[in-house]
Amino acid sequence: MELFKTSDAIGSWHYPEAFIFGVGNVPLFTGFMYSAVGSYIARVWRIFQFEYSGYPQKQATVVLVLAISSEFL
Repeated sequence: MELFKTSDAIGSWHYPEAFIFGVGNVPLFTGFMYSAVGSYIARVWRIFQFEYSGYPQKQATVVLVLAISSEFL
């Protein structure tokens, strides 16, 4: 998503700070930002013991995941 949003053709956003290491227009430090957010969400999930109610069957989830993943092939 970052590569798409920061591409010169789309130009949806950009990182104003200069960077040395990156992929395309995306600096390497953005990966650390996403991992920090993911780590926070996983920790809060465990602390507060979140649970879904009325979640669809696992087969429906697998079908949905496969359908979404097929878009990227």
